Amino acid sequence: VFNDLKFSTMESFFRYTIPEKLRAMCKWNSTDHVLTYPNGSVIVFRGLDDPTKIASMELGWAFVDEAIEIDEEDWNMIQGRLRLPNTPFRQLFCATNPGADTHWLYEKFLSPGGLDDPDTEAFSSNTLENTFLPQDYLNRLSKFQGRYRDRYVLGKWVGYEGIVYDMFEPRTHFIDRFDIPDSWTRYMTIDFGFSNPFVCQWWARSENGEWFRYREIYKTQRIVEDHARDIGRWTGKELIRAAYADHDAEGRATLNKHGIYTLKANKDVSLGVQTVSSLMAAGKVHFLKD
Repeated sequence: VFNDLKFSTMESFFRYTIPEKLRAMCKWNSTDHVLTYPNGSVIVFRGLDDPTKIASMELGWAFVDEAIEIDEEDWNMIQGRLRLPNTPFRQLFCATNPGADTHWLYEKFLSPGGLDDPDTEAFSSNTLENTFLPQDYLNRLSKFQGRYRDRYVLGKWVGYEGIVYDMFEPRTHFIDRFDIPDSWTRYMTIDFGFSNPFVCQWWARSENGEWFRYREIYKTQRIVEDHARDIGRWTGKELIRAAYADHDAEGRATLNKHGIYTLKANKDVSLGVQTVSSLMAAGKVHFLKD
């Protein structure tokens, strides 16, 4: 919308692109927001909150700032205004922060199909490449994790909708299998399910506080009785410090019958997510690849 331009794009435009000396040579209409150059060329600032204001315009070029906020219909409507005669070429271009890789901008300009279009070109950059940013700002950015670091620091188009632990990074958290030392403390975590997955995970905690998931059951449409047999067989003679389970009384009783004694898990979701998130962000959670 126009107010977004007024306090961002226009402010930067008049500060950096049209310095005071050059601006004195131009004519600025503060009512219609039109800048007229000495040669008769004009720049018109408009928002898309009222598309009718640009519907009849003839443009030589158009620039959309933060294009991720518009839809493809808006984009096509602007393209339809690129009809100004007596210009060497007509062009529509934009700048944007990245979003999900399902966004139409990504599919149009950055996906393999979009890149095949000879009439389009995309340039990628990231915040760390901006040499004009102050160091204290860069220091704050260095603390970003997960989706915020990917999108707003590294300039990646990544989708995280519905994902709780968005700081998960396969290259960091997946590791090759190794022999877990007998001295490490081992735990099991169990979440009951039938239509939803039944989950049992085996975790080992090292002396320096790092966690390693080295075995897992993740399966639907199977009764607890069958899972209990597998859990007992796969655990074997491993010394499990504690097994934490969901509060399903029947499920816990079935496990108990097979010698798998469980404690009721703390079901404070917010506390659990925060605890695991902080461990993952610190690189203290690992998943054996196999």
